[in-house]
Amino acid sequence: MKRFLPGIFIVVCLVQWSIPALMIHKREQTLRKGEVFLFKTAPVDPYDAFRGRYVSLGFDLNSITNDFGYTHEVRNKQMYAALVRDNAGFAAITGLTEEPPAAPSIPVRIRYSHEGIIRLTLPFDRFYMEEHLAPVAESVYRSASRSDATNTFAIVRVYEHFPVLEDLIINGRPASEYANEQNP
Repeated sequence: MKRFLPGIFIVVCLVQWSIPALMIHKREQTLRKGEVFLFKTAPVDPYDAFRGRYVSLGFDLNSITNDFGYTHEVRNKQMYAALVRDNAGFAAITGLTEEPPAAPSIPVRIRYSHEGIIRLTLPFDRFYMEEHLAPVAESVYRSASRSDATNTFAIVRVYEHFPVLEDLIINGRPASEYANEQNP
């Protein structure tokens, strides 16, 4: 048995290192090869001190019209949302399916359906930034998203039904630029 311990140890180490490496590879593949979708953001609740150093995002697509025939009995169900771009270039959902469709799609969770509205949870609601810049960007984002005149959206890449949040744009500029200006 002692003869096999070094071999077992090596196999266990390889497995432990391969899982994070595969996760990083999947994210990087999505950023290189993924199709770009713009998700229009929506105002969020005030800052939550327990969440840490990131910008908490809300999206217009968290609430969609129930054109898919789901009832109020559908709760906490994992689905795939098929994506297209609307006339303004922003992401729109054309259907919800239990299996990934051939078209670009993202996994979503139906929170509930009530009176013709489906409330969804998208797989991304946090935009991580450098620790000292995130609070400043959060403040700029909250101020901008409350104004009707802003053009605030998230750039999301989708590759093989896997979404990666690439950037947050506030009035045509990345959130990091606002944060760097206010926190040199």
